[in-house]
Amino acid sequence: MSTQPVGVPYVQGSATSKAAAAATDTQTDEARVYVFLVERAEHGATDDEIEASLGLSHQTASARRRGLELKRKVFLSTETRKTRSGCSAGVYVVDRSFVGPDLKLKPKQQPKPRNKELKQALADIEQAVSIAQKEGFVPSAALRKTWLWINGKVKES
Repeated sequence: MSTQPVGVPYVQGSATSKAAAAATDTQTDEARVYVFLVERAEHGATDDEIEASLGLSHQTASARRRGLELKRKVFLSTETRKTRSGCSAGVYVVDRSFVGPDLKLKPKQQPKPRNKELKQALADIEQAVSIAQKEGFVPSAALRKTWLWINGKVKES
């Protein structure tokens, strides 16, 4: 698979695959899927419901939903629902910041913090510990060990 020169993956060396990829409007389809999920709020939707409601093929609907997932705009909830064929399917919802505090996400679907976010969190922790130490707080060995590990200072044994 290749992504040059069009933005949708296609089979390298296949003129028909390349032409189909070039004709695909991923931004419009992705926007349609996103708006659909925002409108459904915490109720969310399965890939099957996205397909049926928006008239998209399975490949297109799931690829656009996955693109949103990778952008951390859509998450797999703890809910499942039956598809048109009777199979259980995961329900996707938009990020909790868009739908409110009642959203239930699977813990493994929580996005990992980006490096910038980690650096800020470490700076915040360092500042909080510094302030607490002035008040007599003594960090535990576990906190010191975790701090060293997070900073990448723990030597491999």
